[in-house]
Amino acid sequence: MSQHDTTQLPVSTTSNLVGAKNISSLALWNQQYREVDELVNRLMRFNGIKPMGGSLIGETGTGKSHYADKKREKLSCSSIDYGDYKTVPVLIVTAPKHSKPKPIILDMLHELGDLPSRGTVRELMTRLIWLLKKLEVKLIVIDEVHDFLPKSGRGGPSEVLSWIKGFMDETCIPFLFMGTERARLLHEIDKELASRIPYSASLSSISYGNEEFRKFDFAEMATAYGEHLPRKTNKLQFVRFENEEPVFSNLPLLDSLFVATKGVPRALRDFFLEINVEMEDDKTFNPNLSSLSEIYFRLQSLNKNIDFNPFTNRNAVQRFIENYRGGITNDAA
Repeated sequence: MSQHDTTQLPVSTTSNLVGAKNISSLALWNQQYREVDELVNRLMRFNGIKPMGGSLIGETGTGKSHYADKKREKLSCSSIDYGDYKTVPVLIVTAPKHSKPKPIILDMLHELGDLPSRGTVRELMTRLIWLLKKLEVKLIVIDEVHDFLPKSGRGGPSEVLSWIKGFMDETCIPFLFMGTERARLLHEIDKELASRIPYSASLSSISYGNEEFRKFDFAEMATAYGEHLPRKTNKLQFVRFENEEPVFSNLPLLDSLFVATKGVPRALRDFFLEINVEMEDDKTFNPNLSSLSEIYFRLQSLNKNIDFNPFTNRNAVQRFIENYRGGITNDAA
């Protein structure tokens, strides 16, 4: 059973439902996100000038889709309402598991509010280009792009990649291709396509270490999630600022959270969503090592990553952190 804390701060005025939604959609712009955003902003400056693209590489859970959603949300704030329609600054589609262009054309039309069921590829493409211009699309994002790439660089470009190359030429709308490590093949399998994708950025698990300054990004993210829980508690405040300098606290618990999630942003979010549920169900829930250990074992996606309990084995936690190498600096490809 979880122990109970009697020293918690006053109950948050945020409702439980809103709290969970805020945790799920919280925009956390650490250094990696800022570097990615600078690269995407540079990419978008070529809109209407020349065919340009970039790749965003990262393993599952590192925040690629989250970044794209937040970018769309931010740019949509400046959408123009013409009465019968509004402009769509960012178009996001998921790469279909097909090598033909028609499915992705239909997906793009669907995301733009058009639902054609018939037509040749050329007819559908003509309509799509017209809609993209009408709705003033400034960025096209293709997520999970690795799904229509060959398994290795020895395979040739698929029909849909050849179509994308021509489509980039026709529209001159910047493309952002997002995927796992295999998405790097975009820069290898077709020289002509690669010449149109000069930029590449990466998202990785969050950097961490024994020194306090290396804990900052993860501490800031965990603290931000904690602030959106139904009930705030000092135990989940890991960093605050005094005289513009970071002051850290509760570091043993932060270390355990880091090892439990391996610094993956989605895993940390999921952990705090579980804490949110516990606080909804038990008004005296205490987020200590014992209760968080119970959550850790409940989340099967986490507890298979390591062979020890990060909330009970402090020595193993320290060894893990000492050997951890995380964080990627983003540069042009």
